[in-house]
Amino acid sequence: MPKSINKKTNGNVFKTTVRGVVQEELKKTEQRLEKRLTRNLSEIIDEKFEENYTKYRDDVVTKMDKAIGEMKKYNEELAVHSGQHVEINDRLDNLEAIHPDGKHI
Repeated sequence: MPKSINKKTNGNVFKTTVRGVVQEELKKTEQRLEKRLTRNLSEIIDEKFEENYTKYRDDVVTKMDKAIGEMKKYNEELAVHSGQHVEINDRLDNLEAIHPDGKHI
């Protein structure tokens, strides 16, 4: 009987040693894979973010340029229109000066 117990013990020691080595290798492989996946995932996220940010920024800048152009155009039209009001008011003042109470002098 002691021989069979000894064989089982030796067989268990071998199995335990192999399991330990395999587990260590699996942990190392898992860590390397996790690092690689994390790095690749980070790169993919960064690329997608940059791509989406660039599109968004271009859209915003394009729309802002359009809005600023419209505002400049409106300001120019307003300046011209205000100038016309000044001319009309000056002419009206001149006419009222020579026609008091709506009658000729």
